Amino acid sequence: MLAKAVGVFQLIYAASMLTVPEPVIHKTQAELFAFLWRNKKDKRKRQIIYQPISDGGLNFMNFRTMVKSLRLSWIGRLLDDTNANWKAIPNYFLTNLAVYPFY
Repeated sequence: MLAKAVGVFQLIYAASMLTVPEPVIHKTQAELFAFLWRNKKDKRKRQIIYQPISDGGLNFMNFRTMVKSLRLSWIGRLLDDTNANWKAIPNYFLTNLAVYPFY
């Protein structure tokens, strides 16, 4: 909980607005596990750690999955009915793609 409360939410906030390269995702996830196990070898399989507590896991956050979900959330924002100013650039490029399809 401490890892989530202190540092992870700041990373999530930044990742929601920026492109996060795969090496950064990998390094962040490694650092989270190093923090969890106090820089020692993992004591449980990581797939188990990600599971909910009711299923025997620790409900530990998977940073890679979080970044992917943040990327996908932009689709909903782009497709909603508001006329926000930030949509002008993506709409311009998406309109041009529809006019000039790739072959």
